Amino acid sequence: MSHEQADGGETAADLPAMISLGASYQVTSNLNASVGVLYYFDKSASYGRTKDGSSVTNDEVIDKNFYEVALGLEYGLTDQLLVSGGYLFSKTGVKEDYQSDLSYSLSSHAFGLGGKYKINEMMSLNLGGGYAVYVDMDKNFSHDLGGTMIDVKETYSKSNLFIGVGIDFSF
Repeated sequence: MSHEQADGGETAADLPAMISLGASYQVTSNLNASVGVLYYFDKSASYGRTKDGSSVTNDEVIDKNFYEVALGLEYGLTDQLLVSGGYLFSKTGVKEDYQSDLSYSLSSHAFGLGGKYKINEMMSLNLGGGYAVYVDMDKNFSHDLGGTMIDVKETYSKSNLFIGVGIDFSF
């Protein structure tokens, strides 16, 4: 995939290949445990990054491929009510030069809780929420301000609170 630039040129903005593996285990009749691993081949995708105004390959801005590890538990309190919780660790592999104020990649820790209520044999209500905390990353560079070079340090930081509501239909 590519997008057009203002001057009519094109810059690649590919999505990386990925591989994932997951497993679940019914610990007891009420408790299910699951684990998953996702691995993204970032270094071989072309993201169209630039450095000092020139296009660069991913090897120049990405040190390692991105991966995620997920763990989850769900427990059936009754035949109608199920609760769940999970954790996701995401590890970025980008170098400092990858980061910009418009697009950056950070490692993170995400925690989630949820529940499912079985309304009847054909319909269930799902509620969930979570919180993701990202690991701060800095970028140091110099900025030309009227001929005077000024040292700049940008810190990329964020956190997310998320909620979800859904209805399952079984036919």
